[in-house]
Amino acid sequence: MGFGGTDAPQVPPESISYYGFKRAADDIKELARQLGVPRIILGGHDWGGAIAYRVALWHPEFITHLFVVCTPYSAPTKKLKSFEELVKTRLPNFKYQLQLASGDIEKVIHSRDQLRQFLNALYGGKGPNGELGFTAREGLLVENLPKLGPSRIISEKCLDYYADEYARNGIHSTLNWYRTREVNFKEELKLKKITIDIPVLFICATKDEALPPAMSANMEQHLPDLTRKEVAASHWALWEKPEEVNKVINEWLEGVAFSGKTSQELHDAFNTLVSSSSSQRGLIAGISKEQLVPLETISSSSIDFLDDLTALEPVLKENEAAYIILRRYQNALDGYVAVTYVPDTANVRQKMLFASTRLTLTRELGTERFRETIFATTRQELTAEGWRKHDMHVELKAPLTEEEQILQGVKEAEAEASQGTSARSSHVSSGLSFPLSTAALAALKGLSEGQENLVQLKINVARESVELADASSTDADGLASCISGTDPRYSFFRYSHDFDGQEQAPVIFIYTCPSESKIKERMLYASSRAGVIAAASGEARLEITKKFEASSPSEVTASMIHEEFHPKHEQKQAFSRPKRPGKR
Repeated sequence: MGFGGTDAPQVPPESISYYGFKRAADDIKELARQLGVPRIILGGHDWGGAIAYRVALWHPEFITHLFVVCTPYSAPTKKLKSFEELVKTRLPNFKYQLQLASGDIEKVIHSRDQLRQFLNALYGGKGPNGELGFTAREGLLVENLPKLGPSRIISEKCLDYYADEYARNGIHSTLNWYRTREVNFKEELKLKKITIDIPVLFICATKDEALPPAMSANMEQHLPDLTRKEVAASHWALWEKPEEVNKVINEWLEGVAFSGKTSQELHDAFNTLVSSSSSQRGLIAGISKEQLVPLETISSSSIDFLDDLTALEPVLKENEAAYIILRRYQNALDGYVAVTYVPDTANVRQKMLFASTRLTLTRELGTERFRETIFATTRQELTAEGWRKHDMHVELKAPLTEEEQILQGVKEAEAEASQGTSARSSHVSSGLSFPLSTAALAALKGLSEGQENLVQLKINVARESVELADASSTDADGLASCISGTDPRYSFFRYSHDFDGQEQAPVIFIYTCPSESKIKERMLYASSRAGVIAAASGEARLEITKKFEASSPSEVTASMIHEEFHPKHEQKQAFSRPKRPGKR
C-alpha cells in the first residue's frame, strides 16, 4: 500500500490501518487466492521482510516457507512501549524512523527532483567531501541533498524509475508505514500465536546500520526452524550482492523447500528398465510426498526410438508436469535420456518442484547413465517430429568464439579436477603441474607436524610455481574469514575437533576460486589442482581426508565441515499434502 501503482489513501482522513501489517497480510492472501494458489513460499526485504513474518502469523496455513533479507523477526508484544524511549535507550539506529514518521519530511520533499535527491541519499550518495545525505542515527540531512553525487549502489536509470514511481502519490503514503506502530500493536493483540513454526531463512547483512546483526539475536526463541546466513553488505544487500544473496536463497530452497529424494521404488523401476533389454522403452516419474516416484512404464513395440515415442502421447497431460526416462541408445551404458516435462499450464508449485529436483533425478539414478537431459514444455516437442528438430538443433551448434573456447577449456579443466566433497581416491590429471616453492613445501610439512593449522597456496604465473600465500592458525568458525575472498587459493586446513570424547585432526583441502577471477586464473588453478594435491600428499606426506570446492570462502562453514565428517542420521518425516483452506 502506498508504493508503485498501489492505492495511496491520505491519512487523515483515511485510517492508518490501511498501511498496517494485517491489511498487507490480508491483501497478499487474497492475491494468491485470486491466482488459484492455496499455499506459497514468501520472501521479503526491509518492510517486505516485516510483512512476510506477519503474513505467516495472520495466515499460518497459507505459508510453507519464509526467506527474509536484513529484517530480523520482532515478535508481537502485550505492552506498547514508547518508541521515543526505545530509540533513546536501546535502538539509537532507529532514530531515522522518528524523523520519517514526524511529518517533517513531507514539508520539504515535494517535487519529482526532490524525491530523486531523497532516494539518492537513502542509497548512499555522497558529496565531494564525503558528506552524507542520510544516516540511521540522524535521518535525512536535507541541507546536504543538493551536494550529493550519484549513488554507487543503484544505477541512474533505476533511480529515475524509482523517482517516477514515488512521484505518483508523493512521499506521504510511503512514510505512513513508519506511523503504524500503535495500530499494529492493537491488531496483533488478537493473535493466538507469535511463534512461526515453518522453515525460515534469515540472511543478515553484516554492514547494515539500520538493522544491525545484533538485532537478530535470540530469534530462535520464536523461529524454531531458523536457518541463518550472512552476506558482507550494507542494508542494500540486494543491490550490492545480488548474486550472493540469490545463491543463498536458491541453495536453501533446493535443500529445504524442494528437497525431494528419489524413492526406492523409482530406483527399482529404473533398474528394471536397464535390465529389460528391448521390452521396455522408458518410464514416467512424478513427485509424491517430497519423493520422486515411478508412475508408469512405457513399453517398446519397435527397435526404432522415434517410432516408440507415440506411446508418450496418451500418458502425458497438458497441465501436469512429469519426468520421462527413455532408453535411446541400445546396449550403451549412457544410453538414456532424462526429460523434464513442465507444461506452461502446470500450476506454480509443480513448476517450482520439478525445476528444483531435476538434477536430483539424474544424480541419484547415476549421471553416467544419461547422455542427454532435455527440458520440454509441450507434448509436440516429444513427438518424432519434435525430436528430429531437437537433433538438428544440437548438430548445428554455432562455432565458438575465442573467448568461448577458453571458457570451455576452463569448464573442462574444472570438471576434470573436481571430485566433490568426498574423499574418493584420485589420480593426477593431464593438466598442468607447477612445482611447489621451498616455503610452500615447508609450510605444508609444518602442517603435518602440528604447527600452523591453515596453509594457503597461490600460483605465481610469472615464475610458473605454486607459492606460499599465508600460514596461520584458526578454528573452523574463523576459517572463511582467513581465506582470501578475492583471489583463488589452495587451502590446507587441519580440522582439530573433539567428537564423542575423541580428539580428531584430519586434513582437508579447500579450493576456492571467486567468480570474478580472470579466465586465465580459473584455467590455471583448475588444471593445477590435482598436481598440488599430489605434491602435498607425496612430498609433504599429508593425508588429505576431504576435498572441498567453493566460489567463495563463506560457503565453507564450520557446520558444513562438521556434517561432512559426522553426518546426521535422522528419519525425515514425510511431507503431507496440505489440506485446502476452509472458508473464512
